[in-house]
Amino acid sequence: MINGRSKAIALVALGHYLASFTALGMPPFYGLLLNRSLNNDATFLAGWLYIIPTVCLAVSSSWWGRLADKKGRKLLLIRAQLGLALSFAVAGYAENLSMFVFALVLQGFLGGSFAAANAYLAGIAEGRSLAGAITLMQGSARAALLTAPPLLGWLLSADNPVHIYRYLALLPLAAAMLTACLPAVESAGKTGSLAISRQDHPFRFSHGGLLAMQFIFTFATVISFPYFIPHALLLVPDLPEAGAGLLFGMPHLLYLLCAAPLQKRYNGNCPHLSLGIGFVLLALSLLAQQQTETAWQLSFWRVTMGVAMTYCFIGLHNAMAVAACGGQAGHRFGRFESCAKWATVAAGLTAGISVQYGSTKMPFLLGAIVLLGASVYLFGQSFKHFRLANS
Repeated sequence: MINGRSKAIALVALGHYLASFTALGMPPFYGLLLNRSLNNDATFLAGWLYIIPTVCLAVSSSWWGRLADKKGRKLLLIRAQLGLALSFAVAGYAENLSMFVFALVLQGFLGGSFAAANAYLAGIAEGRSLAGAITLMQGSARAALLTAPPLLGWLLSADNPVHIYRYLALLPLAAAMLTACLPAVESAGKTGSLAISRQDHPFRFSHGGLLAMQFIFTFATVISFPYFIPHALLLVPDLPEAGAGLLFGMPHLLYLLCAAPLQKRYNGNCPHLSLGIGFVLLALSLLAQQQTETAWQLSFWRVTMGVAMTYCFIGLHNAMAVAACGGQAGHRFGRFESCAKWATVAAGLTAGISVQYGSTKMPFLLGAIVLLGASVYLFGQSFKHFRLANS
């Protein structure tokens, strides 16, 4: 049994990295799997395969969260990890597209390890400590997003690459074994801690407002992802594809580098103002990426985007930590995860339509417009809170 809060948080983060490695690393290779393993040359289906587990997870996350509050958060975290292991094993034996789609449906409905891990962390940490733990969890996902594709690209040189899923199923299984070593936590929170949180954070986000900000932030960032590389190659014709791929991953790398120091310096007393500033900076970086003409300019704005994205994540994580106080952490984190997944689906569909009827610049413009509109609301709320505090 693992003793010590810091050790438990680190173990949960390691488990999430193992569980996320395949889920985040395999989607870029769906086109390859279609051609070489599933006897299907309709590579356009790769985008739909990416959406399937996302939609299923959006539907199921809230329900699994409520169950975690009732049956135990450690148990439901193990369930999520075993669910991923089962779905990956099924994918590894898929001989046609239908069976592979079934495996992705299982991945969506039986997964949800991020929300389950955050719900568990809410049982062993609170306040800034919980916010830092959520930031670490997001970092483990970013690390998987950066490290998995190159490693999997090397492994997928086999004759039948879908078989790699059979071995990748061992990763979430190992995560479940690590989680089994963690101490159990109470499913219901203490009402006293909730009262203290409300007193210490009088200007916190409402639950609905936080969900809206989560949706807007996820939508505005994800909408630029699908078409960034072709957009970068159009803006800078002499940019190599490897360079475009490096620029794509730069904001995620910046998160890993900046999250810890920014979390330590974050002031949560003015959450609306802080998030509004982050939204404006992120919107400016998206607008600038529409028109840059050199690789150096594009690199600068990708770095700016990474810092702004990290700051927004930290603002949302601190707001989530406040909202999660009490006995409904599983349900709340399930709703946060569901909201983010619906935003991802909406962003992907909107990006495709906007590029089809416009250009590769349109996703960046739409993301910036949404962020600027939300920042006006956030600054208005900040001004209202400032007047109340000084009345």
